[in-house]
Amino acid sequence: MKLGVISDTHLSGYDEHFEEIITQYLKDADLIVHAGDVVSPEVLDMFGEKELAVVCGNMDPISLHKRYPDKSLMEINGFRIALIHDINKVKGWGMSANLGEKINRFFGRVDCLIHGHTHDPSVSKTDGIILFNPGSATNNRYLPFNTLGIVEIKDRIEIEILEIA
Repeated sequence: MKLGVISDTHLSGYDEHFEEIITQYLKDADLIVHAGDVVSPEVLDMFGEKELAVVCGNMDPISLHKRYPDKSLMEINGFRIALIHDINKVKGWGMSANLGEKINRFFGRVDCLIHGHTHDPSVSKTDGIILFNPGSATNNRYLPFNTLGIVEIKDRIEIEILEIA
């Protein structure tokens, strides 16, 4: 299964450039995962009939919070994939010590945690759990380019971060 993973779009409505990103990078994704800060429901409408997994972020309006959860857990090809906007809700605002234990306590056992919030794309591993932030496809504050992620789940989880011009 192929997941197109985005976060932190921060768009106030339809956006032609974002529609081009969807067409160019996410057209063959089986599932679109949005890790929060959608901001406008019209952003999700741009995916058409694609299956969506969405969690809300701190910038999402109450209308989205009524439709989507703050956290989610999916099982795909035998792998448990957790989804949350802000990983600090899992680890607390202090040290990241025992992060794997904290994640498993928060979600139950997981293989991968997808999150957003920082706009900083990253892939790392802690205690056997893959931590993945796709960055922002439309609003990267830290890099001269935007990013999104592609996750391939077959007999293992493979993650690629794509730079968007």
